[in-house]
Amino acid sequence: AAAGAGAGGGTRRSGTDGTERATDAPPADASAAWGPHGPSTSVIVVWVGTNNHENTAEEVAGGIEAIVQLINTRQPQAKIIVLGLLPRGEKPNPLRQKNAKVNQLLKVSLPKLANVQLLDTDGGFVHSDGAISCHDMFDFLHLTGGGYAKICKPLHELIMQLLEETPEEKQTTIA
Repeated sequence: AAAGAGAGGGTRRSGTDGTERATDAPPADASAAWGPHGPSTSVIVVWVGTNNHENTAEEVAGGIEAIVQLINTRQPQAKIIVLGLLPRGEKPNPLRQKNAKVNQLLKVSLPKLANVQLLDTDGGFVHSDGAISCHDMFDFLHLTGGGYAKICKPLHELIMQLLEETPEEKQTTIA
């Protein structure tokens, strides 16, 4: 059986095999914030691209841009945070260079799109000798708890900043 339908969507049983399939219908208790493309949300975090190592940096950056454009189309009220690609590999290598190039391309292209911010996820992972510590990435790709803490602290701060009410919203609340 499927682990869930994602984004609060409903599930239905399919035939006699007992498998579950995601539906496009909101659950019965969905709030009024449910829109035509799922629940309306304030902030969406996108962290993709590092596994697209067979693609060029331009293709990866273009794919991330396309995801942001799709989100802007389906959730125009949402603020989008794109996390930059992490360095990878214990020592400098071509994949690390490619991830850095993707990040550079995104720094140029994402400001041209609406409602999006790029969060630099460097976090000091690369030391002065070019190495990455196994204390941050146990296999020099996947983060340890300490590595996630380096990413999540600035991410949490940015999310909280984006969720704060604007002066216009506060005035509406008071009135």
